[in-house]
Amino acid sequence: MRPSVPKMLPAGPDDFLVQAKYDGWNTVVFEGHVWTRRGNDITSWCHDWGFDLAPQSPVNGELLAEADGEPGERTDIPGIRTGRCLPRVVAFDLMLEGPPIEERLASLLELTCGRMEPAPTTDPEQTDATWKDINLLYEEARARGHEGLLLKRKRSPYHTSRETSIVTADWLKLRVPAQLSTETSP
Repeated sequence: MRPSVPKMLPAGPDDFLVQAKYDGWNTVVFEGHVWTRRGNDITSWCHDWGFDLAPQSPVNGELLAEADGEPGERTDIPGIRTGRCLPRVVAFDLMLEGPPIEERLASLLELTCGRMEPAPTTDPEQTDATWKDINLLYEEARARGHEGLLLKRKRSPYHTSRETSIVTADWLKLRVPAQLSTETSP
């Protein structure tokens, strides 16, 4: 699934979970392979990925390069291919139709380890966050070199397709801060 870019945001962020949108390569890890979003098998790029390449369910994440134990701001593909830096995957979701996102994220926590780690997820409802608070999260993410934020609708299912990525309104990509007006348009 791919996030849509919203024209207008809901009145409040309570219906969403929030994750940072890193500036990496979208990947899928499953059945002993690492694939790009376009279906290219990149498993041979690295002799030691540092995590299980055959998790029980397909893991959707972003490939980043690790430098000094921390994920880099961008994916250093030449560095990964030459062994100059280590690959690291920040896992966002399990590609399973049926269970809601909350169940998928709980299962994801059990599958990730080593250089595949779950993306930190914030629930605005639990922290009484407003769009102003989400904008602060956005600014923090941008200061770390991330692309922005992903907002994932609570209780939303995962939709899979072999032909193409599905753009969904259940996932929103926040590339600019939310406008703080009565209209709440970005």
